[in-house]
Amino acid sequence: MSDDAIRARFNDAGLVTHVTINALEGTEVLTGDGPFRSVQDRVSLIRVTRRGPAASFAAVLEPVIAGQTPAVTEVTMASGKDGYDIGIVLTDGKSLTITWSPKTVSVSSP
Repeated sequence: MSDDAIRARFNDAGLVTHVTINALEGTEVLTGDGPFRSVQDRVSLIRVTRRGPAASFAAVLEPVIAGQTPAVTEVTMASGKDGYDIGIVLTDGKSLTITWSPKTVSVSSP
C-alpha cells in the first residue's frame, strides 16, 4: 500500500524501463513476473489498484539506456474542466502538461 508516487524499473538487455505513476492515497502495488514466450522466459510486471466509485491514474513509461538517468521525476494528475490535467516534471526542472478529455488531447510546456 502506498500514498506516495509509484516508481518501478524493469531491466532488460541494455535497456531499463522506468515507470512513474502519480501519487494517490491507498494505492495498492504488486510487482512480480510471469511467463512470456515460455514458462522459463519470464517478463516483469506491475499491477496498480485503486478503489472507489471511479479510479484513475497517470503513468509514464520511460525506456532508458542502461547506465543513464531517467528524465521523469514526478507525475501528477488533477481533474480538469472536462477531463484530466496530467503534469510531468523532468530532472532539468522543465515540465509538461497534458490535458486529456474524451474528445481531445493537448500538450503544453510552460
